[in-house]
Amino acid sequence: MNLYLIRHTAVDVKPGACYGQSDVGLANTFEADINKVKILLNQYISFENFHFISSPAQRCQLLVQHLSPSFTLAPELWEMDFGAWEGKTWGEIPPAELDPWMADFVNIRPPGGENFLEVQSRSVQFLQTIVQNNVENLALITHAGVIRGLLCHLINLPLSNAFQLDLDYGSITRLTFKHGLWKLRFHNLT
Repeated sequence: MNLYLIRHTAVDVKPGACYGQSDVGLANTFEADINKVKILLNQYISFENFHFISSPAQRCQLLVQHLSPSFTLAPELWEMDFGAWEGKTWGEIPPAELDPWMADFVNIRPPGGENFLEVQSRSVQFLQTIVQNNVENLALITHAGVIRGLLCHLINLPLSNAFQLDLDYGSITRLTFKHGLWKLRFHNLT
């Protein structure tokens, strides 16, 4: 199995905004950003032989629509739900709420949201279902949190170290699955 984890392109939000499951639009550079992803991906895959699955977020759907006429939407690929923090800047979140979460984002939920372990769990369960269906070539168009969670699971990195994985907008990470093992082929190709 060939797996490509593709992060959506740059978004149109105020600097420092917490926008996990907020359905924000793309930056005004979206056409150039999408073309860059398409050109990079075209070097590695034959689009007609790939199965594309996207987060339902507008920012992911707009990218996948430019990559393939045929794709599936999967709610399991949504970004982390930041609950009451959605749309606020990190500076607007009271330190009494933010500080404990920053110290243990793996286990602590933002008010009305989910923790990072829950994001990883839903995305890993989804990927395991896909692997069982013997899909040969798969591209997931999703978010940094989901990609980090999947990568931590697949390459056996503690979830608390997920932010060591740098993920630019429009980045492409390739893994292969063979004989029950995942191998990272390249990460953050942009």
